[in-house]
Amino acid sequence: MPSDIETHICGVAGLMGIANRSQDYRRMLRNPGDRDRIAIEAKYGLIFPDVHRGKRWSDWNQPGFYRDPNMPRAPRPIVGVFHTVFMTVGGTETWVRHFMKTMQNYLPVAGIAAIDGDRDASCPVPLGFGMKAAEALASVCDIAVCWGMCGEPMEAVRRHMRGGAIVHVHHGDTSSGWSRTVIEAGKQAGDAHVAVHPLVAEELGSTYIPNAVDSSRLPPVRHQTDRTTVLWMHRFSAEKYPELAVEACKMCPADWKFVFAGNNGIKWQDSVNAAEGDDRFSFILNGDPRTLLARADLFLSLADMEGFGYSVAEAAAAGVRVASCPVGIAADARVAHQIPNIDRNPSRIAEHMVIAVNEHDEAAEAQRFVLDRFGERAFIMSWEKLLMNEAKKAGFRA
Repeated sequence: MPSDIETHICGVAGLMGIANRSQDYRRMLRNPGDRDRIAIEAKYGLIFPDVHRGKRWSDWNQPGFYRDPNMPRAPRPIVGVFHTVFMTVGGTETWVRHFMKTMQNYLPVAGIAAIDGDRDASCPVPLGFGMKAAEALASVCDIAVCWGMCGEPMEAVRRHMRGGAIVHVHHGDTSSGWSRTVIEAGKQAGDAHVAVHPLVAEELGSTYIPNAVDSSRLPPVRHQTDRTTVLWMHRFSAEKYPELAVEACKMCPADWKFVFAGNNGIKWQDSVNAAEGDDRFSFILNGDPRTLLARADLFLSLADMEGFGYSVAEAAAAGVRVASCPVGIAADARVAHQIPNIDRNPSRIAEHMVIAVNEHDEAAEAQRFVLDRFGERAFIMSWEKLLMNEAKKAGFRA
């Protein structure tokens, strides 16, 4: 069995609590009818397809699918998106959905394959999980757009493409070890790089293509609120500082209210506990951004590292004033009231929030700036040009 597939199975078996039962584990690997193996395949897709059969490229995620070498090529290069983890919320997931939704009108986008992730995640095109899904998708692609991929999973995608172009999308901080590994591996292979932040693009020598705000996620109208409402809408993870945000909100005026929305991440319960006893706080699992932004007066972000900052961009595009650390899109003072990274004191953050709420004119200016600079048309044209050029360099001929 290929090492990457076995690694994936070990990880899933660990989640199911059977990884340490060596006899059960070996039985599961040998027997397609084993109940534990069936349970894994039901949740994560068919990991050991027993029948290889050719299907249309749009059916790549069907069990056992590999491209028929005699099948005619599509008239334009087929694009696939590859991801380490895909979840239902977050800026990167928003980018992936938006990329596939907009680009499939210009290039055939076969779908997304995630090495691991949320089985309930939804996309406008087929979505598959596990290395077998990644290999099957790679086998029908002329271009692979990869996020966070390196090591054996990346090499498996490269092998199964049988030629073609690979484009890495970089959203992160180039100082992190993980980011450096991804970047260096891509450079050694001669792959193309796209950065969503201009400074990262300059440092990497990458093509700069900023993200675009998805207009379908914006509220059609804003609603008047009876009390000043602060919205925090991110993953409940340590790098988003939800507990610090709760403590800062506690120090804001008594007649304000606070809505915290996001996934049930590792900091969810800690954040709920930090707000216990204060009825000004509401916690919402996920939530519709259109509804939440329509009733917000201030959007709060305390992350000290962002590649782009999708949630900040959406809030500004919706006409909501933003208070944010100066990272990602919020590094431009036209987008947000900036909270210096050194101000990690809740009382100082609360002071910045009060100032930001009163900056009504700045909110309107930020909205015009974001909608003009980060619209869908420029995003689509930039990506189509890049992908067609990379496909031609890799030898694609319609």
